[in-house]
This record gives sequence, structure tokens and C-alpha cells, in this order.
Amino acid sequence: DSKVARLVQAAAANPAICPTPAQVQDLLRASKADQTETLYLAIITSFEAWRSAMLDGDGSLDGPMAVALFLAKEHASTSGKTEVARSALAWYFDLIGCQTNLARDPIPVAISQGSLRRAPPVVHHDKVTEDEIKLIFQSFTGPNLPMSDHRIGTVLTLMFSAFLRVLEVVVLKRSDVKLDSSHVWLNIRKSKTDQLGKAKRQPVARSGGPFCAVLNLERWLARVLQATFLFPCLSTVQSMVTKPMSVDLVRAELRRVLQVCGITRSLTPHSFRGGAATLAIERGVPTRAVMAMGRWASTGGFVPYVEVNAKTLAGADRLL
Repeated sequence: DSKVARLVQAAAANPAICPTPAQVQDLLRASKADQTETLYLAIITSFEAWRSAMLDGDGSLDGPMAVALFLAKEHASTSGKTEVARSALAWYFDLIGCQTNLARDPIPVAISQGSLRRAPPVVHHDKVTEDEIKLIFQSFTGPNLPMSDHRIGTVLTLMFSAFLRVLEVVVLKRSDVKLDSSHVWLNIRKSKTDQLGKAKRQPVARSGGPFCAVLNLERWLARVLQATFLFPCLSTVQSMVTKPMSVDLVRAELRRVLQVCGITRSLTPHSFRGGAATLAIERGVPTRAVMAMGRWASTGGFVPYVEVNAKTLAGADRLL
């Protein structure tokens, strides 16, 4: 009886003048990014199972009351981010064709807003500093190093130079890299903010100095001529050709890098993206240019990546 079912049935009943049911379903599924859809479906499945268990005990508990109690239950397990769960349920109720969308009722909305106010404060990752990235560059880049050392050094310096997320860097293929006399151009296949699934070209300029990420990348490419992925798994000859380095391995290798370099701060892969954004703002790069380089879609999403210090506040603290 859902709106989706009626839409698909109408398409199937009129094949001469309508697209196929498969095309209709594909367009509906494409309305959300794959990762968003997967997340939403998990929440919807959890909600339906929870509601069934609740209704077994009290048949009168349904509608907005059930949604509100489910969101209150989710508060503890989601660190107060129940708005994602409410959005998933709103999408669900829209598609199944409820006369009134239960997730948009004032009570579930109030529960979601209250959850946000009661959420624990956000703990931001430390940002890698210019001195730290240079130390990593000196210790973990160069063609004479062991392959594993050169690989993680190149991963980290490229994440910094191109403002990359760890999930973006591990899926890069050699074919995604195009070099010219002044830049390397990266084809970012998979990005958190790429909701339409369209790849984006990302430039990194040659610096010409001792910390040139492009020159180091060229040296790394010369060592993995047969690999499909830019940063391959090195465990076997076959895996080096066909498998990428995993995100978990990047995290483990980063811990080793920090220990070798004597860096005691708790840096994570995200620290390199935030460190790049902070350094760019400190050097006076316009905010919009930094956001475009890092593919931040909103100022609210960008702000936590910039460290608040005397350099990033320069000028704002001297108005008179």
C-alpha cells in the first residue's frame, strides 16, 4: 500500500508510456547517497523491530508517541545525534505514504532538539602542525626507505597537501593521478560530501622545495608500477597488484610514525586534514578557497577543522 509500491505498479501497468519499474526504483534509490541509504535502512529496521516489541505490550502506543520514545532511546547510543534517526524515519514515512508524517510531529521534533542540547560536547581532534608534518616528511619519505615506510609517509603527506580524508586516499588508483609541470591532479572517486557520486579533480602544486609532496609522489609511483591502487597492500605480490591499503592499517602505521618521530600528541588521520586547513587560514588563504580545496560544503562543517589560535584570529582580536 506504500506510495512506492503504487508508483511501481503504475509504471508496470503502462509499459508503453512509462519507464520500467526498475528505472523508477533506481531513481528513488538515487535520491540518497549510498552511504546515507545504508545508514537510514539500518535505523528504519531497528525502529520497526523496536516498535513491534513495544506494541506487543501496549497496543495503544503508536504514532508520534512511538517515534518520540524511539528517539529518546537512541539518544544514549548516538551521543545525542538523534536528528539523523529522525531524518531517516521522516524519509521512510514519506515513502510509505503516511497521511501525516509521524517523524515531523512536534513531539518527536522536540525530543530530537532536546537530545542535541543534552549531547556531550564535541571533542575535536588535534591538528598536525607544520613542524610535525615536516618531521614526518623527513623521516618517512624517500626512495631509499623500506616500502612500508615510504608508503605511509606518502599517504600522510598527501592527505595533508590535498586535504584528503583517509577513506578518500586509500581508494585512489594509479589511474587517478595525472602529473604535469606544475601540479599533480587527483581524481577523488569517493568523498563524504559527494552526494551525487561525481568524482572531483583535486590539484596539489609543486613547491619546488625540500618538502614537495608532488616530487615525493612521483618517487612513490616509480616504486609501484604494477599496482592498481596508488597505495597497495604490500603483504604479497598478488595483493600488491590488486588490493589497496586498508584504513585500519593507515591508523596502525600512523601510531608507528608518531612513535618513531617522537610526537606525543594523539594525532589521527583526520588531524592532517585539519592541520592543512589551519595552516592555510594562518597564512591568510581566503576561507572560501580553503573550503573549496577541502570540499567542505558548509561553514558549520568546516569550522571545527580550524584551530583557534593567535594566528587564525589575527586581525579579529585587534579591531581598535
